[in-house]
Amino acid sequence: MSKECIKLGEMKSDTKFLFASIILNLFLDAALGSANVPIFKDLKALDSKNLSNCFLVRQTFCYIFTIIMGYIFYLYEKKHLSIKKVEEEDINKKNEDDTSNDLPLIHNEREEIKVSYSYIKVFFIIFLWVLEEQILSYFKDMIFLNIDFWMFELIIIHFLLIKIFKIEVYKHQWLMIGFSIFPFILKLITIILSFNDENNKINDEISDEKYEYKYNEYIDTTKLLYVAKDCLMGFAVPAYLILIGCRSYVYTEIKWIMDKEYISPNIILVLYGIVGALFCIIINIIVTFIPYGEKKEKDVQYYRIEDYFFKVEYNNEIYLDNFLAYFEGLNKLDNEAILEIFAIIFGVISFFFYKYFSLKVIQKMTPVHLIFSYPIFYVFNKIYLLILNTIKNNSCILEIDNALIKLILDFSSDILSIIDYIIYLEIIELHFCGYDFNTRKNILARGNLEVVDLDSSIKSRTRSDYSMSSSEEHRSSNEKDISIES
Repeated sequence: MSKECIKLGEMKSDTKFLFASIILNLFLDAALGSANVPIFKDLKALDSKNLSNCFLVRQTFCYIFTIIMGYIFYLYEKKHLSIKKVEEEDINKKNEDDTSNDLPLIHNEREEIKVSYSYIKVFFIIFLWVLEEQILSYFKDMIFLNIDFWMFELIIIHFLLIKIFKIEVYKHQWLMIGFSIFPFILKLITIILSFNDENNKINDEISDEKYEYKYNEYIDTTKLLYVAKDCLMGFAVPAYLILIGCRSYVYTEIKWIMDKEYISPNIILVLYGIVGALFCIIINIIVTFIPYGEKKEKDVQYYRIEDYFFKVEYNNEIYLDNFLAYFEGLNKLDNEAILEIFAIIFGVISFFFYKYFSLKVIQKMTPVHLIFSYPIFYVFNKIYLLILNTIKNNSCILEIDNALIKLILDFSSDILSIIDYIIYLEIIELHFCGYDFNTRKNILARGNLEVVDLDSSIKSRTRSDYSMSSSEEHRSSNEKDISIES
């Protein structure tokens, strides 16, 4: 019975771009650091301490490298298209020479593509892309921990695709969107467990606020900020939903730009790099000269609320970011600087190719497929962090309350999402209750049948017309013979 209800489908060739984006995202995480998953101590394979906290400086390098590589890829694409155009012209010229001048020639000339899309809107879309990306990236280990409700993004992006592209969402796809409620429930349980952990709450008995934000006296990590300051939860969830809504809108518009306006993904990457680099440079110049306050005493383990946001230390003060601290640190050429150089080289390469393959996923498939890739990435990301922490600390996770349960819930949520995804991709097909009626394979099969039926109908009509024509000619000939005889 199970063999009849559930069958293996076919994997599309475009899926290679999806897996490439996941692998490159893992490389990017290994180089520049993962989100601050609270159950792990170490999150960076190449941890250069203070230098790795210069988030905006690192992002600036990533964007600049994206400009360079995007332009190189664009030049290659342009050259390839020019060669292809010359080859097509040679073939057409040869066909013209081989064709008799007495016969009329039909030319299938390609119309010149006119871009009607506003360049102002293109820059706005890319700026919105950079803005939401930077906010989500910067606050992911402070305010948005465990609040990765990407399931809602599926609903938002399907709504946008229906409105903008007028696509039809089929029955099996709606089932998978509805099925994502189960991963969401598991994520919600993880958050509830964090609120039930007393170590994450502010201890009113401690008079010195410097020590209020340390998890406990034995474990050197911070409390979950939205639990310690529970008023933030009312801000974090709406803010996250707004940001993923912006991301869905950006991805949908980018697909429109590529599919309907014929703007190359490489051009988009160049513009994305320019806007991102300018954004990071401007913000970095501002925050470099605005210190927050004094840094904490050396070798003293405590955490203040500012330590969540202002992590860069320079001249006995703490900053949101500081390019002077970064370049002075690199000039020392010590172990920290060497680690940072390797991290940046590996990071910028991974960053560019991750963005490149992500655009390919959007172009060749849909933005939905890119969003569905997140849980696959999270599974491998947690496996990598487990291995990293076991090697560096001889302990895979921190001994915080419910750490193992949270890890199991996270894995279960992601695995359920992956099962959901492979059904959406039609790698697994559901052959019951009509869920297989509008799979890609069956739609193509029905299309082929319609073509065969149409072809048969045309041939049948042609034979009928020929038969009638022959009959009329025969009758006309007989009438002519009778007329001559008379």
